[in-house]
Amino acid sequence: MRARWRREDGDATVVGVLIMPLLALALGAVLHLGLFLLARQVTITAVQQGLTTATAADSPTAKGETVALRLIADHSAAETLSLVTTTSPGSVTMTATVRAPGLVPGLPRTITVAQTAVREEFLTVP
Repeated sequence: MRARWRREDGDATVVGVLIMPLLALALGAVLHLGLFLLARQVTITAVQQGLTTATAADSPTAKGETVALRLIADHSAAETLSLVTTTSPGSVTMTATVRAPGLVPGLPRTITVAQTAVREEFLTVP
């Protein structure tokens, strides 16, 4: 009777059943992190490029917003929640909020990037 309890038939199956969900969760978390970081980098680059366009001399602010929105749409799977551009004398601030795609529920997905740049002006020398 004791020899019957010492057999290890099916031991690999039990270990597989216990380990596989943990491996799947770890894989999902790594993929989620990759998608999140890609969306974050694309959003940062889009805001920088949008500000470069918006702060150029004689360039409308709306043109910078268009550039930023196009970059986010073309290079990321992130959903743009808002893009707000505020101008003050001599500077422009652009704030973008996006939602990155996610695979694991409960992990953060919202990314907000805000940057400010000085508006270019041409000065004439008397």
